[in-house]
Formats: sequence, C-alpha cells, structure tokens
Amino acid sequence: FLRDRNITLKIDDFMERNATIHGDKKMIQQLLWNVALNGVQAMGEKGTLNIRTSQEGLLFVIQIIDSGSGVAKEHLPTVFKPFFTTKHKGTGLGLAICKRIVEQHQGNISLASEAGKGTTVTIMLPLHDISS
Repeated sequence: FLRDRNITLKIDDFMERNATIHGDKKMIQQLLWNVALNGVQAMGEKGTLNIRTSQEGLLFVIQIIDSGSGVAKEHLPTVFKPFFTTKHKGTGLGLAICKRIVEQHQGNISLASEAGKGTTVTIMLPLHDISS
C-alpha cells in the first residue's frame, strides 16, 4: 500500500528483550494493518510512517505515528465510534474494529492528534509472563 507514494516507513524497536503477548494472530495483524493504512491514507502522496515499540511495566506498547493531516480536535472524542468517518470512501468501522480487537486482548488504544501535524495511535497490550 506504499507503492506509487513517497512515504518513508521507519521501524524503531526499543525493546531490550523479546516480548510475548497472547492473542489472535489474525486479529493483531488486522489491528496493525488498519491503523497503518489510516496513517498512509492521511498522508496522501508523501510522508513518514513511524512504528515504535517499547515496554511500560507489564505492557507492550506499539505506537504508529504518521505525518499526515491529523484529526480535528472536535473529532477526537468520536474516532473510535462505529460509522464515524471523515473519508469520502470509508465505512467508519476501521478504528472501531481496532478498539474492539485491543479490548478483546485486555489492552488499551488511544489516539493523539493535531490537525495538520499528524497522528499518534498508541496500542498497549499486556505482556505474557513466560516465567510462570
């Protein structure tokens, strides 16, 4: 989905050790795909998509940061609601599905954005303790 666009993909992995989460592989793939696709679509023909991972306590944190058009302040409270969209072609289900997937994995998803300056989606999922 980056073909024919001048979009740079950066992956920053700050994990000091391997992290393991329990979850449905296909659902997690859909989650990451939906968030990344939203970012790419918000950038149009040029920009940077940065994916960062880290650990905060017992949580695995994934941040997907785009340099796109951002989300207007008045839309921030509704971005995860079903059927909300600002796109001409869109169902408004992508982020609602993402929220449901994260919640089914006992995690949390949030979005920070400023119109014209891009968006950061933060996904926090519980780490699986492999020592137990």
